[in-house]
This record gives sequence, structure tokens and C-alpha cells, in this order.
Amino acid sequence: MKQDSLETKITLRISQEEIDEIDEFLRLNERFPSRSEFIRFSAIDYISRSRVIVESSKKQTVELSENLEKLIDSAVSNGLFKSKTDAITEILEKAFVDGVVNGILKTKMEGFSKLMQEMKAFEDLKKNLTEEGKEKRVERHR
Repeated sequence: MKQDSLETKITLRISQEEIDEIDEFLRLNERFPSRSEFIRFSAIDYISRSRVIVESSKKQTVELSENLEKLIDSAVSNGLFKSKTDAITEILEKAFVDGVVNGILKTKMEGFSKLMQEMKAFEDLKKNLTEEGKEKRVERHR
């Protein structure tokens, strides 16, 4: 069976401005050989993303610095990622796989451990000073 027999042609009404936007994107992104391929991919991608959003009860928000947002926008517009969400997700997954996140967490935990040791030393000092103060008061009352 030929693949063409599985495909159905449809008519799509779209403004010239939207066509120009798509054509500009396709000019910068050689991943899609035609408008049809891009629109087919975009429709299926939108459906799959919508399903995930419907199934997921938790949605996370990330605030990016202006420079980081511009960098990610540029990567998306140049076709390196399908969307900002894809870019951020892929970058985070790569950071986990490559151990970057573990390194950050380890550094944070070392800092936390040091802080806890300092707090314990402070509490011990405070306890000693309190006990010394009690002893001096007892001696004065004798």
C-alpha cells in the first residue's frame, strides 16, 4: 500500500500574514521540507501537548532572566527546539543526566551542612554561657 493513499488532503484558510510568518520560520528552519509538513507536525504536536496538559494537574512556572529568555527564543526561532518548553525541558534533562544538577545540589548541601555545624556550635556556646551565668549567680548568692 502506498503511503500517499493513507494521506487525506484538506483545505486550510489562513491569512497572508500567517503564511508569511510560516514561510519565514521555514526559511530559517530546514527541518521541515514544506508548509504541509510543518503544519502537520504542528497540529499533532499541539494535540499531544494539550493531552499532557489535561492529564497533568501540576503546571510549573519558571521565571527566566531577560538574557536567558532571549537566548532560548533565538534557539527556538532558529529551529533548534520546537518551543520554549521543549528547550527548557531538554536543557534540564541534560543537566540531570550530565550530573550538573547533582553537582549543584552537592554544593548546596555542603553549604547547608556547614551552616548546621555553625548553628550547633552557636547553640553549644549559648548553652555554655547560660550555664556559666547560672553558676556565677549561684556563687554570688552563697
